[in-house]
Amino acid sequence: MKLSGFSACVSRTLSVALLLLAVSGVATADPPPFKPTDFPPSTADPSLTIKVGDKLTLGGPKSANFLPNERMDVFVVPHRIWLEGDPLGDNAVKRIRIKSDAKGSLPLTDLWKADKAGQFDIIVDYDGNGRFSYSLDSLDGVVVQAK
Repeated sequence: MKLSGFSACVSRTLSVALLLLAVSGVATADPPPFKPTDFPPSTADPSLTIKVGDKLTLGGPKSANFLPNERMDVFVVPHRIWLEGDPLGDNAVKRIRIKSDAKGSLPLTDLWKADKAGQFDIIVDYDGNGRFSYSLDSLDGVVVQAK
């Protein structure tokens, strides 16, 4: 098939452009990995207030949307602003391991007997890497008042 002058020119230009893309690796390059700064800072708004000496529980019928039959670490830490990749164990006042049931719920579990006043974050380390994951980990807050 013979192409007209304009079509032949466009065809050659597209062929050269595709060849350059393939040779330079642009067409097959992987996207750059995410950086911690790609995610916004996260902070927990307290959803619960208890008093020093009270038990803080986790789980129960409303704790759905976890993968079924998975073990996860749960941390209670002093309240702060979280960035992607921040270590969870630093300054933790409590750490437990919990396993979701076959439906993806967490069993009702005593997490911590509050022994000091303040605002605390509760983080379920969903991916188990010991670091805050903006898109995976569950973040909630509690205020503990003095008696």
